[in-house]
Amino acid sequence: MSQKVRIATRKSKLATQQTNYICRLLQNRNPGLEIETLGVVTTGDKSANQPNSALSGKGDFLKEIESELLNGTADLAIHSMKDVPAHLPDGLAVRAVAPRQDPSDALVGVSSPFNIPADARIGTSSCRRRALLRHAFNKTNVQDIRGNVDTRLKKLDEGSYDALVLATAGLLRLGLNNRIGLRLDPSIFVPAAGQGQLAAEYRIGDNRISRLIDSLEEPGASDVSRCERDVVNMLGADCTTPVGVFCVSRNQEFHIEAIVVDPSGERSVRVSCQDESPGSLATTVARSLLSMGASELFEVG
Repeated sequence: MSQKVRIATRKSKLATQQTNYICRLLQNRNPGLEIETLGVVTTGDKSANQPNSALSGKGDFLKEIESELLNGTADLAIHSMKDVPAHLPDGLAVRAVAPRQDPSDALVGVSSPFNIPADARIGTSSCRRRALLRHAFNKTNVQDIRGNVDTRLKKLDEGSYDALVLATAGLLRLGLNNRIGLRLDPSIFVPAAGQGQLAAEYRIGDNRISRLIDSLEEPGASDVSRCERDVVNMLGADCTTPVGVFCVSRNQEFHIEAIVVDPSGERSVRVSCQDESPGSLATTVARSLLSMGASELFEVG
């Protein structure tokens, strides 16, 4: 007897591409599985033409999808992990699935941050990218940009911006490799927690769906993802906070780079360390950042 699973996702081209990829993996690893996808319009999608200040920063691209999970209309939801808040609604859980794509940020429209004129207009929707552009490269003319990847690229091509900073993973998943001018080193331009990683959200206690997610897990991915998200959680940060956290697993140890920057880019605190336990590492990093004044940088914003 065949199984059926209903997967909720946003309707954007990138979200659809990511969900279709997970559908193929699920069916390859679970023969006979029937999948129905449910396109959902979220609060973030409805606010696409409004400035980022109009968003709450707490799951604006997930709330309506999570409602579909909680009311039983959907069994599973696929997200970009970087969009998933540290705190989930009661009754839901999230796990990292599939191999992580390149976690770096990409410059689009130019091949080096040092080739960007001082008055160039750089577009980004991320407070972290904005603060890091100011902090790492002294770029002050950073302007807000909204819309999906295609919309942003169109605005660049039409001359509304001179350069963009986008997630490398999204460009690669859309087959837009040729638009990448430079992949910014994640050890310097530290990415958001979970960037490049796909996430599966589901109802706690749904053992059938949990077993399907088991078939999507990659060795070490959950530990790395949990470590990055735990740092953000312990800092009391969210997607409106200029925080970068990047963890990798190698030689049986977890290595992490983490940075908090004030929105002006003038001040920052940074930690780089390693540990055999991802849980201990996250605690050490968060405590170190807080002891160095990270919370004061939050208050600046």
